Amino acid sequence: MKFPTWCAGLALLLAPVPLAAQTAPSPPSQEAARADLARLIHKAIVSKLPPAYEDRSGWGHTVPLPDRLRLPRARRTLVQVGDRLEVPDGPWRKVRLRVDNPERDLRVRVTSFKRLDPMTYRVVFEADALLRAEADVQRWRNGLLFADLTAGADVALNVRLEFDVAALIDAGRAPRMRLEPEMRDLQLNLKEFTPRQVSFRRAGVTLAGEGVEAAGAELKESLQGVLRSLEPDLKTRAGEALARAVRERRELLPAGELLKAVAPLLKGEERSPERGPAARQD
Repeated sequence: MKFPTWCAGLALLLAPVPLAAQTAPSPPSQEAARADLARLIHKAIVSKLPPAYEDRSGWGHTVPLPDRLRLPRARRTLVQVGDRLEVPDGPWRKVRLRVDNPERDLRVRVTSFKRLDPMTYRVVFEADALLRAEADVQRWRNGLLFADLTAGADVALNVRLEFDVAALIDAGRAPRMRLEPEMRDLQLNLKEFTPRQVSFRRAGVTLAGEGVEAAGAELKESLQGVLRSLEPDLKTRAGEALARAVRERRELLPAGELLKAVAPLLKGEERSPERGPAARQD
């Protein structure tokens, strides 16, 4: 299971929310209700969180060997690409992420729960994660390796999810409610970055403390690039996973606990002007 899987799984967790409108428990405060819902989401995320995620999309770039070369007699690395030989060129990067202690290092909060119309709700929640990040970085020029290092850092990552959930009524002999989710936004934000150590493999030297800041910038740049590239794909995957879970009628959280947590949020919420007034009936 990879990082996109649990990140997309965050969006799945609120699929049953509109059903809460049918319950009428004695409501706690809005703040307490948000905290209860956040605890349920946190529990579900922890159960699905993979031990590590690795991105290798920046690893392995090659080019045809130019006709004219500096240092023509230097020994170069060759890579088989299809039916021809090419040489490594440019920066190669691969990044690994992991959460040491999910119970301690992952926090969830519901930041917004809004009724858009009588049967449609907009939900926004965020997950803050403390991660260990490690990157392998190599710099190549026409098959010659000029730098080869591994950099490690502590990272604070914020994941923000926003989506709408519409509750629709299927008419028939036995009318039933179905849910139609729409992923609106997903953002990955690098909040803090603290380099820990950098190992220069060719030189056999490892730096730690204040001396790693300059070299650690290489890892920060790589990690920021990975996060930016992940956002569009994660948004698509999260929306598809949410819709699939609804179609398959999968219960991702205990229904009783979820309804109890969400019902108070439906009371006192102002109707948003961002959506039309009528819920559809099919």
